[in-house]
Amino acid sequence: MPRLSLSILLSALLLVSCDTVPTTLDEERYQPSIDTEEVEFDLNVFDFDFLTREVFVSIGTSGLHPDTMITVNFSRGPAFTDTLLILTDDGQAGDILVADGNYDKGFALPDTFNADIDTVWTIDVLVSGEDSKSYEYEPEIPAAPVLVSIVHPDTLYRPASGLNIDTLFIEVSHPGGLDEVKDVSMMSLKPSGEYANNGQPIFLFDDGSSTVFFEIGEYVLTSGDHIANDGVYATLLPLDPGAEIGAYTWTFSARTWMGTTAEVVVDTVYVLQQPGALLLGPELSAAVGVFK
Repeated sequence: MPRLSLSILLSALLLVSCDTVPTTLDEERYQPSIDTEEVEFDLNVFDFDFLTREVFVSIGTSGLHPDTMITVNFSRGPAFTDTLLILTDDGQAGDILVADGNYDKGFALPDTFNADIDTVWTIDVLVSGEDSKSYEYEPEIPAAPVLVSIVHPDTLYRPASGLNIDTLFIEVSHPGGLDEVKDVSMMSLKPSGEYANNGQPIFLFDDGSSTVFFEIGEYVLTSGDHIANDGVYATLLPLDPGAEIGAYTWTFSARTWMGTTAEVVVDTVYVLQQPGALLLGPELSAAVGVFK
């Protein structure tokens, strides 16, 4: 067996001892690097789209392993209705980028939340089952239209033949201007308990009567509106001999492009029989959607 020389033995001893004995060039003991970055997180984005009823949540983090899941408990209203969300940073299930430190999630607002849409919402964020933070959010609800005034006869008369025509006017306003108003409509509940127009809304128009709905011979039926884009909406109220006699319940409403609706107004109009009313020809009876 070959023998180790004295110089080789001394070199080996020196290598063994260099980790524990400081030299004149290295006065401090060597310490291995340790990652001591603390986990931090915050609610960066919480957006609510009133029109689509969709919510987007983004939790920004640092010092968190990409495989970690974040739990968000989303609640609101006096009944504390809850929705539990699981957020990941894997680029799936609504997360935008993989391992970018942002945990993203989009979801549709549950129907159970619609009753208290304007209450304060609570967002509780739980990371790794240990660290938690709580936030409050009050959604900005778009302004609704206002039904300023509604003008129509209290009593309408069913003719013995032809048509008897009156006009309904509704003045509407909106804090953001009339461009925010999508439509103005009414529902007409007949004395029989059925809705006119096959249960569909009957729309009013602010078009200055530029739209022609029926044109038969010399008779031209429009919305009955006087001035376009002045905030006063109109529709004609044509009655034919087949209209039901009795009380009609009319429910008026308006809505914006963002989906907010005006506070509804309910009114009653009475239809009575009146022989010898204005005769306009039986062929125009198709125009009585408010009553049929």
